[in-house]
This record gives sequence, C-alpha cells and structure tokens, in this order.
Amino acid sequence: MNKRIKRFGSISIISSLLLVTPCLAAPESMFEKKPVFEITARVMSMDLVQDKAIVAEKEITLKSHIQKGQKVWDTKFLDIRGEPIAPGLFETRDRVRVTGIETKNGVVAEEIILMD
Repeated sequence: MNKRIKRFGSISIISSLLLVTPCLAAPESMFEKKPVFEITARVMSMDLVQDKAIVAEKEITLKSHIQKGQKVWDTKFLDIRGEPIAPGLFETRDRVRVTGIETKNGVVAEEIILMD
C-alpha cells in the first residue's frame, strides 16, 4: 500500500513538473505587454493606398486586408460619437485621436477618431 502511495505521489510530482516546465521555458515576449500609443493631433497627410497616415509628424500604419478583391479596413475609423465613418472623410488638418500599438517598426493604428 505504501509503495502505491509513494508511486502515486511521484507520478503527481512528475506530472506537475511537466505542466509547469513549458511555462518556465516560454519566451519572455509572450508575457510582455505591447506599448500602447495614443495621440490627439492634426492629420498632416493620409494615404489610403499605401495604408499610411502622418499625424503630428508621426508616421502611422493603417491596418487592412484584401477580401474578395476588396480592401477591408482593420483599423477602425470613427466619428466623435463612436460611429463608423469612411476613411476617405479624413482630410489634412482634421483633428483626430489615434490609438494603437507601438512596435519596433513604428505605430500601428487600431482606431482613429475624427474629433471635429
């Protein structure tokens, strides 16, 4: 009986170690939070073909993908009430709030809100 208990205890410990070890070996980047970027400023330029905007001299990448031959925006374009609007409505000198993620390659916009 004692051998069974010891054996079960050993199996439990080994099983626990096998479950915990991958977490200890996981890359540190899995647990890092990406820096959040937010700015409220004027649009200097917006190029919807190249998926780029410049706001307060900061280059912003706009997210999109192609679906059934059409460009679909992953970056949300919103008015001040939070309603979706067409990206083509944004003009130079419009005041916007850009929120996104700052990466080593620059800022990627998650959302652009037209403030006025």
